[in-house]
Amino acid sequence: MKKKKIIIREKKLWTDEEYDFLKSVGNNIVRLKKENNLTSKQVCDELEMDKSNFRRIEAGRTNISLLLLRRIAKVLGTDLSEITGK
Repeated sequence: MKKKKIIIREKKLWTDEEYDFLKSVGNNIVRLKKENNLTSKQVCDELEMDKSNFRRIEAGRTNISLLLLRRIAKVLGTDLSEITGK
């Protein structure tokens, strides 16, 4: 069995598959934000979140909690499956 390359982000070890998943979630958030004609500032204000933290989520550079993902989905007017693709 081939070993997966480990990618280090935020002092955590992620496999390629995990990193690709985070990137996909971020890309889906960006797409849904655009489809709803929302700016990052509007989303951040609604979430009471710092814009730099939100940018890391959109870029797939951070692993967020399930509850935060649920809050993001609510702000974007969608459900978790649309964001995660699962």
